[in-house]
Amino acid sequence: MLKNYLTTALRNLWRYRGYAAINIFGLAIGLSACLFILLFLQHEASYDQFHSQSEHIYRLKRQYSDVRPSVTVEYPVAPLMKDKVGGVKQATRILKYWFNPVVSTEEEGFYEEGGLFVDQHFFQVFDFPLEQLERSSPRPLPALPNGKG
Repeated sequence: MLKNYLTTALRNLWRYRGYAAINIFGLAIGLSACLFILLFLQHEASYDQFHSQSEHIYRLKRQYSDVRPSVTVEYPVAPLMKDKVGGVKQATRILKYWFNPVVSTEEEGFYEEGGLFVDQHFFQVFDFPLEQLERSSPRPLPALPNGKG
């Protein structure tokens, strides 16, 4: 019985080659698009999963206008949320460099590119590995995340 179905299917594919080619091509394009979408979604969901509390870390977003949202909020929002909102255990503030500052050590000075200014609670929220200093160090600099997660 299966042999009859396969014979009939192959016979119809051969007889209607144009329609068969269009249908097979459309099926291939559709499956490829679905696979690319699934790979994209998997990649997007994989960010920052190395943090021990990644499912509890959120980022504030404020809608300033109808044009586009911004992730910028006022400076006192983090401590106010920690004090006034019941579910917030810890809050931190992050400010991106808009310039390349000179960072100096005892031996040399250099321009740091792509860095962040963070407050003292940053390493209580995130588990980034450090190149220098310890997490419990009272001195805020030079605790440089190494970017390897």
